[in-house]
Amino acid sequence: MGICDAEGPAGCGEVVEQLRGIGQMVLDAAISWLVKNVIEKVVVRADHDAATRPDHGVVNSLLAALRGHRLALEYLRRCLEIVNSVLG
Repeated sequence: MGICDAEGPAGCGEVVEQLRGIGQMVLDAAISWLVKNVIEKVVVRADHDAATRPDHGVVNSLLAALRGHRLALEYLRRCLEIVNSVLG
């Protein structure tokens, strides 16, 4: 906060902009991690289902994808709440 004291309101604006940039970086990293992990789990599950039950593979794959989307949205909500609490 020394920059606010040294540069006044302009310095505080710069600090706020830097914090927004950090928040966006955290959010981008969280989304990237979620997408990678959810897609990986869905693919593994779909491969397993297709190998064990070829007749049910498509339906089970779709169900796994829907569960994966639901999980990703829940994690994204949690991440956004954390970012909001830090920046808000």
